[in-house]
Amino acid sequence: MKFIAFGDSFVKMFLHCQPEVKHWKFKGKSIRGLIKEGDTERARIEREISKAPFGTKIILFFGQVDFNYVRYYKVIKGEAPIGE
Repeated sequence: MKFIAFGDSFVKMFLHCQPEVKHWKFKGKSIRGLIKEGDTERARIEREISKAPFGTKIILFFGQVDFNYVRYYKVIKGEAPIGE
């Protein structure tokens, strides 16, 4: 295992990258929610990171749905230019 990935439903793209990438999916989770000290998923992520061998790369893959949806919605509604 060279990488560990945590994310929303988009993290499943790493399913085909095993055993190099081990991944965990969190339904409806965002980075904003993870900054809360008592967040249970945050605690799980911290535990898994602490168990990873030294040198393991960490991927946080949250918010892709929001990013893609909001970006194209704004383009369609004329609130954002296509090229930015």
